[in-house]
Amino acid sequence: MVDWSRAGIPGGIPSANWPIYKTLSPSGGSDDSVAIQNAINAAPAGSVILLSPGTYTLHRASVVCNGKSDDYSSGVYEAGLCLTDKSVVLRGTGPNQTILQYGDGANIISMGETYLSSSSVVFIPITAGATKGSTQITLETTSGIMAGSYLVVTQLNPLDSDGNPLVNTSGYTGSCSSCGHDLPNTAMTQIVRVVDVSGNVITTERALYFNYTNSAQAYKLPMVESVGLENLRVVAAASSGTGIVYKNINMEACAHCWVHNVESDMAVDRSHAYLSDVYGSEITDNYFNDGYSHNSGETYSIFLEFRNSENLIQNNIIRKGRHGTIMSGGSGNIFAYNYLLDDYMGEYHNSLPESNTHGAHPFMNLWEGNVTPNVEFDFAHGSSSHNTLFRNYIDLTSTNPDTGMPMTGALFGVNIAYFNTYENVVGNVIGPYGSSCTAGAYEINADAPQTSSIYKLGYYDDGGGTSPNPVL
Repeated sequence: MVDWSRAGIPGGIPSANWPIYKTLSPSGGSDDSVAIQNAINAAPAGSVILLSPGTYTLHRASVVCNGKSDDYSSGVYEAGLCLTDKSVVLRGTGPNQTILQYGDGANIISMGETYLSSSSVVFIPITAGATKGSTQITLETTSGIMAGSYLVVTQLNPLDSDGNPLVNTSGYTGSCSSCGHDLPNTAMTQIVRVVDVSGNVITTERALYFNYTNSAQAYKLPMVESVGLENLRVVAAASSGTGIVYKNINMEACAHCWVHNVESDMAVDRSHAYLSDVYGSEITDNYFNDGYSHNSGETYSIFLEFRNSENLIQNNIIRKGRHGTIMSGGSGNIFAYNYLLDDYMGEYHNSLPESNTHGAHPFMNLWEGNVTPNVEFDFAHGSSSHNTLFRNYIDLTSTNPDTGMPMTGALFGVNIAYFNTYENVVGNVIGPYGSSCTAGAYEINADAPQTSSIYKLGYYDDGGGTSPNPVL
């Protein structure tokens, strides 16, 4: 475990006292995006763009934000609106009053800066201090690093105490070359914020979560700070139709940012809220509803991918996602008191749908107080470790979209798959309310017949493929 008590934005969301730079109203015409984007571009840092009640249509010939340059198909500028250059808030008057509609085939709203490409990573060896609990780290060089810089702390994928790998990036689907953000040999990552530099010693805002003993190293991240989206509804008016790329709310390289009291309807393809290279941010009090496709890789409602740390995802209602709260990499994040209902997978309408860790290597993350159909730390794209499930209600219940009735397949409460190690499962309530439990067994282990159960431990894949190292 680690100290999760300070995850999120220090002092909470700061925008309540920020001045309103400009108030806009819907034009009633074919496109409101240019006027909104021009106001965002002109607003000073630490100010708010307020959208009056009404429906705003974001529609133009280009899928690139007005005044921005094309930064390839998955870049942050490929969006209806971009909050990407400075601390600014886009605020509505409430999700039932301010509605943004966009259907032109990209992200609806992007926040932050385009994430760091692996080709731009410059590793800096860590020469001392890379131990759990440390806030002072000695680097080989601190050139270009100052108070307020953001670094990724990592190491070559380490061995476990038994001499076998702790991190595995070859899940049952094959080798995961994209793991670690196209850096699969350094899949364990923690983002830290630098608060002081003295010679070659940096002091970090948060302590290290882990002992980084296998060629510990760091590298700089770009970051935009304090960007917010509040009190409005975003609606994907059409599927992107371009593949599994875009998100309703795309958050990249964003620190102390937030999405609060937002409704997102119909995920355009990848997810409702997507986080990559995000630190100390908050996704709170939102409603994420359905998507155009529930097939593999799509409508991941809240998706933390690659490098993310210290984020708080709390008190969200998630309905009809493929998966609700899912990670592929990242550390020190909290999913707390979220309510998941009616999620389903496009290929398997009668199987409990949730997957929480999905690609190498999420560690030291907390799921607390959630209401969820099930929990799965899978081995589809690699391993995870040291995550905690604490005081969740795992109700073994989701709705089959074909029948409107509870699902009857894959009734496993907690599935901790092969190569997921040192996971803590404490104080959870498992089973449906108001009826006898639908699970037929308390626990099944790898290579045993897959009867419904409270715990399913050590399975290589969801289909019950033979485990290389079965639990005996």
